[in-house]
Amino acid sequence: MVPPITTRRQPAIQMKCTPYVRTTPVARFTDDIDYLGAPRRGDREPPFHDGDYAFLLGSGIDGAAIARAEDFARQLNVGAHEILLSGGAIGSQSYVAAVAAHLGVPALWPGQPPLGPTAIVDGTANGPRILRALVRDHQARGRKVALATPDVIDSLEAEEVRGARLKQAVGGLRRLDPDLSAAGPIRLWQLATVLGIIGLIIGGIAVAPSATRAVLMACVGVPFLLVVLFRVVVLLTVIARGPGGASQHARRIDEGDLPAYSVMVPMFRESAVLPDLVEALSRLDYPAAKLDCMLVLESSDRETIAVVRSMMLPPFMRIVVVPDCLPRTKPKALNYALQLARGDYIAVFDAEDVPDPQQLRKAVQAFAEGGPEVVCVQANLAIHNARSSWLTRQFALEYSALFAGLLPALARFRLPVPLGGTSNHFRRSFLDAAGGWDAYNVTEDADLGIRIARCGGQIATIPSVTWEEAPRRLRPWIGQRTRWLKGWMQTYLVHMRHPAELWRELGTASFMAFQALMGGVLLSSLLHPVFYVWMAWELWSGEFLSASAAPLEQGILLLACFNLVAGFISAMATAAITSGRMRGSFLLPHVLLMPIYWLLVSWAAWRAMIQLGTAPHFWEKTEHKARRRRKPAR
Repeated sequence: MVPPITTRRQPAIQMKCTPYVRTTPVARFTDDIDYLGAPRRGDREPPFHDGDYAFLLGSGIDGAAIARAEDFARQLNVGAHEILLSGGAIGSQSYVAAVAAHLGVPALWPGQPPLGPTAIVDGTANGPRILRALVRDHQARGRKVALATPDVIDSLEAEEVRGARLKQAVGGLRRLDPDLSAAGPIRLWQLATVLGIIGLIIGGIAVAPSATRAVLMACVGVPFLLVVLFRVVVLLTVIARGPGGASQHARRIDEGDLPAYSVMVPMFRESAVLPDLVEALSRLDYPAAKLDCMLVLESSDRETIAVVRSMMLPPFMRIVVVPDCLPRTKPKALNYALQLARGDYIAVFDAEDVPDPQQLRKAVQAFAEGGPEVVCVQANLAIHNARSSWLTRQFALEYSALFAGLLPALARFRLPVPLGGTSNHFRRSFLDAAGGWDAYNVTEDADLGIRIARCGGQIATIPSVTWEEAPRRLRPWIGQRTRWLKGWMQTYLVHMRHPAELWRELGTASFMAFQALMGGVLLSSLLHPVFYVWMAWELWSGEFLSASAAPLEQGILLLACFNLVAGFISAMATAAITSGRMRGSFLLPHVLLMPIYWLLVSWAAWRAMIQLGTAPHFWEKTEHKARRRRKPAR
């Protein structure tokens, strides 16, 4: 049970985490046809009695198979029908037909609408005893009852039901707290501040260029010093952990204590990687009866939908189709699928991911060890195609430093953690209370990490690795990095709408960490090439540390040089150590080329700033290809 979510400094403030109403439990198809949707697994009563499933005899299942299923169900604390369905011993349509006949009510088949007013009940949601009670309750109210599978129910669902769910997916957070959504424009005071600074710089250069340059260098150098010191702390933390510091003891949790887990994989134009994805999810070491893998597709992506429906998916995988509307973003799709998820815990993966088969178990272990304050667990991301090109090698170094260095350090010191976009694991109750993801933020992961910190929750990291694909060519890389940096800009502006409130909720240490991390990354990305140009001018003109310069100006220049050198060393050393521990010496020579890579990041940052003003919610799609090898290459 998760405690009430409050802000750290003001426990009485509840505005950011008021539970919202899901549209799943009850939906109306027409004026006189109701549907009782499948409740979450945690809301059900899995215990059953021997003999409950005897009605399945003669349905292609013998008594020994039923007995084995009942025995296994007792171990997992689920219904025996869930064992039979998840193991493929019986199809969902055949099972619903059998249990409907057992209860004396009709079963609906694909393409068969109900005749007249009918209460349609999901025949797979509960065991026969609970279904019997539901049927009798409806019949006592004078209603006709029919059983159906979730797929049939989905096909009968009315447009207004999908519309209500879509409305929640798009605007749930915006209605909960408009100040936390990137749907709104930049605040007037923020725009005035930016324009005012630009005006002061232009005026200063025109009137007193030398003094203006000194002031600018001081204003930039001091904040960058904090960023550099933060990077040094991260490096020291990585060194202190040692080579074995990232290991996690795999304690086998009793199967009956494992929670129901929903794995959501949003995808768009990903037909090429679908076979790899299904294979990777099939290797997850988790009881199939407690696993709910949701392939979340966009209704406009007809090609991927056709490919998925032509595949023989395992019983624990299902398709969720998101109706088309703006914004066409991943967080909108996640919010839609969240309302249909059956698990008490939620994991998010990308279509090209190859997660560690033990990752769900390790996440459950981390939740148990972290206590109720831990509402999210972030796994390690690594690049499986690091040998493909220079870009993928630099990407691999960057991911090593981020997921094996920076994020574990932030989590260790209980500072805000900007989540990665995949391999996030959440307590379902927290997502429901917090309003899910921001559908208008193109880096919904980083934004949610900051919102977790504002609500007083904690994020833990685990060394379980998910292998991802990095863009091989410059054009898709620029598009992806532009979206990431644009999303970080959105996140920074959203959470800085009320700086005093943010400071109060985060506390001083976390507030400063937020400024150093998010603000520092954005500022350094934008000013990195500017500093190179300025240094080149200083050297070419012969004014670099000249004797005629004032002591204050020389001090500021020395501070800038220290920031550059110390920042380079700390960042490159962190990447070298973390990548070396995972991959050996393969990537170490490429560490020296990281400054060139950072110039490309600056290019993407300026492109992101332009796009922030012209197309703030535009999602630049990163295309993925099928893997040539089934096992990720190190």
